[in-house]
Amino acid sequence: MGIESLKCRTNKLIKGSVPKEAPFAPLSPRASKLRPLVGKMESMAPLEPSQATLARDNSTNSTQLAEMTISIPQSEDIRDAIKQAKEKEKLLIRVAQLYQLYGSPAHHIEESTRSAAEGLGMQLDIKSFPGFLIATFASQDTSETIFQTTVSGYHLKKLERIDTFARRCAAGQFSGSSLDEGISELDTIMMAPDPWSIPVLLLMYGISHGLSALCLFNGGWRDAVLSAGLGVLTGLSTLEIERFISPKLVKLNGFFSCLINSFLVRIIQLHVHPSISFFPSVVSSILGILPGLGITLGAIEISQTQIVAGTARLVYSLFKTLLIAIGISMGSQIAFHVSGKEAADIVSLNPYTLTRWQSVAAFPLLLFSLSIISNSSSNQFVSQIITGLCGLIVYTECVVLKFSKEMTVTIAAIVVACVGHLFTMYNRRPSLIPTLSGLSMLVPGGLSVRGAAGSIVGGEEFGETGSILISVLTVATSISLGVFIANVMMYPGRHPKLERLGS
Repeated sequence: MGIESLKCRTNKLIKGSVPKEAPFAPLSPRASKLRPLVGKMESMAPLEPSQATLARDNSTNSTQLAEMTISIPQSEDIRDAIKQAKEKEKLLIRVAQLYQLYGSPAHHIEESTRSAAEGLGMQLDIKSFPGFLIATFASQDTSETIFQTTVSGYHLKKLERIDTFARRCAAGQFSGSSLDEGISELDTIMMAPDPWSIPVLLLMYGISHGLSALCLFNGGWRDAVLSAGLGVLTGLSTLEIERFISPKLVKLNGFFSCLINSFLVRIIQLHVHPSISFFPSVVSSILGILPGLGITLGAIEISQTQIVAGTARLVYSLFKTLLIAIGISMGSQIAFHVSGKEAADIVSLNPYTLTRWQSVAAFPLLLFSLSIISNSSSNQFVSQIITGLCGLIVYTECVVLKFSKEMTVTIAAIVVACVGHLFTMYNRRPSLIPTLSGLSMLVPGGLSVRGAAGSIVGGEEFGETGSILISVLTVATSISLGVFIANVMMYPGRHPKLERLGS
């Protein structure tokens, strides 16, 4: 009993909880259980009295009455077919919505949803954009176009589950009488508990943000400790801001986190430890809210000729980058004003930090913690860590060889995408999971924020100058070029589809 109780408590501490609110209304309400009974009652409805009298008194109308009796089931079949088609439409729209909610790029949403529609016997033309979908169903006599709003997010475990569900639809496993089962399974995926609890996520926020100061931004050990502490606060605000503060502040969480963290780091640097490095500490403390994912998704979409969707993501990432940089600048200026000091009063010290190859050795732990923050399942860790580590080794070697930033990011993106495709060939899972995590962990967000902060606060302090727009677009274009080259290298001809489950 003691061991079982300990296991139960451990699982409660580690495993996440069910979402408090469904992102979308469930497709299978409890009232749907009554539909089969209603259908039977409708099919057993008696004829009108006048029709029954004619049937008894006039035998010559028996043939006409038989035709009328036969026409009732036929009309019910038509209604059932229309009803089932509507349910299939709702299911396919929900699949596309969940794809966006869990972080899939536009081209993957469109291809997978079209394949699922074919498996359900539907004709679907769908276009996915950040925030909304446009779908046209042409399987009926008259085509129907649906405009549906969506929500964007990032959840790698559920992304793989919804991708598996779409492949099962494409294999025809949810056609006919099993459609209700498919709808219930889709709702189950949407309301499934998160893989990790809030305490575990906060711990990983601290570890990842602290290690990023050492591995990614050349900070010292004091910077790592400070970034870890501030990273936990950033994670708490990211995960629980809707619960404690107005939900309207969620979109400005990045700005306020940067403002507060920048202020605290500058105060500590001025009054406690002059050896604290401002930029590594601040950017590492906000690693989880950097726009690296948006830049990565936008670059992947542009490389797949999804120009509108990719450009929209990049513009939003540019806005988010600028907002973060403004928060860093304002926090630093407020700290100087409160302290009554200036930038000239800062004593520059070179902190002891890890060498490049020591950073590579510590990088698996960083990747592991970031994978948990991304809501990855345990069976996704290996592919994510190996893919990200291969990309970082190549990235580090390119830096040692003094390649340009553009060439370094491009080569690293090629390696990450190729390794992701190799994992697809091995385990038949979509390359999206390791590729997304690997690319977003290659500091695209950090590079763009460094350029933005350098433009606003001053390049001398941050070690880099240049336009914010050029900084973001350079990173995005390099990633896009790398992903495109990797696709051509791995699949010179037509890109093969994943094996359909159950076929």
